[in-house]
Amino acid sequence: MKQRLFVVAAGQVIIMDTWKNKASGPLHLIHLGYGAGSFLVPQIVAPFISNQLPATEETISNPLCAIGAAVSNISNVTNSTTPTLTPSENLAHGFWIVSAIIVVISGLWFGYFFFDKRKADEGAGGQAKDLNLKQIFNPNTCSPGYPVYAVLLYVLMFMWVYTAVAGERIFAKYLYSYSREQACMSKQEATTILTAYWISFTVGRFAGFIVTNFVPMKIFIFVEGSGNFISAIVLYFFSSNKWVLWACVCISGIFIGPCYPSGLAWANRYMLVTAVGVTILSISAGVSDLTFLPGVGSTIDRIGISAMTIFVLGFGVVCCVLPIFMQSVACYRGDRFERKEKEDNVNQENNH
Repeated sequence: MKQRLFVVAAGQVIIMDTWKNKASGPLHLIHLGYGAGSFLVPQIVAPFISNQLPATEETISNPLCAIGAAVSNISNVTNSTTPTLTPSENLAHGFWIVSAIIVVISGLWFGYFFFDKRKADEGAGGQAKDLNLKQIFNPNTCSPGYPVYAVLLYVLMFMWVYTAVAGERIFAKYLYSYSREQACMSKQEATTILTAYWISFTVGRFAGFIVTNFVPMKIFIFVEGSGNFISAIVLYFFSSNKWVLWACVCISGIFIGPCYPSGLAWANRYMLVTAVGVTILSISAGVSDLTFLPGVGSTIDRIGISAMTIFVLGFGVVCCVLPIFMQSVACYRGDRFERKEKEDNVNQENNH
């Protein structure tokens, strides 16, 4: 029973245990579905979104958008000949469709769980067989003889994932509103740019799957950080230009996409990541949602949707600086696979 629970909780651990020093690519690949689903949802919900903008809302910080919203709303009311649902009632229909799709997919997973008759230890990998529950929670297991080093790496991985999820959520939650209320886009344009972000996000994760097979993680996290920082600066200063906004959103999506799985892939290079390490990613993502998003929402309520670019810039700065600390700590012991290869070579020479 304990083995079966371990396998269910540690699918990513199995991947790392199976692929070992080649796990970076597969870790990015299994996260591809998140982006793929995300760019479909706006298209499903879009037909149910009201064409009207809340012209009296203080969140419309661009006066031109406020004027356009007022004119558009008057036109919509004048030309309306049939009663319509309120925007909230209309929007609920779109999310009912999305929820139904989720229920169907969940049913498939439940079916797999109940009808899969294979033994629990099949495909579980060496870690599931060799480690008991106490060892899984012991940081000394991750880096034998250097438990403090392992704890520091977990803390840095937590911070990286927290930052990555924060960046994802800024665009996911506020890009549509920013596009309509600050960039004066139509409903269709705003939906399209949000979809473009998620497509770019998915492309970024697939690129992570390809690139990490050739570029070491110690370099790849700096590429991600630098890309996010540059696009954030350009977005902050030139987002009033619609074409710059489009370019920055797509570029940001490409560099934000692989950040989440990169945290785990990076840690895997420097220590043995147990199921607890995988769980840290989920906890970090949840903590990011609980602490970061309320702050963003509160700020936007006070000063308007234009504040989105401020948070994007802050994300870019942290995403660029954090890898410096991550790699500084990781260099203390170095890549565990390279270290093992050197040790094996030395042992072979001694045997000869």
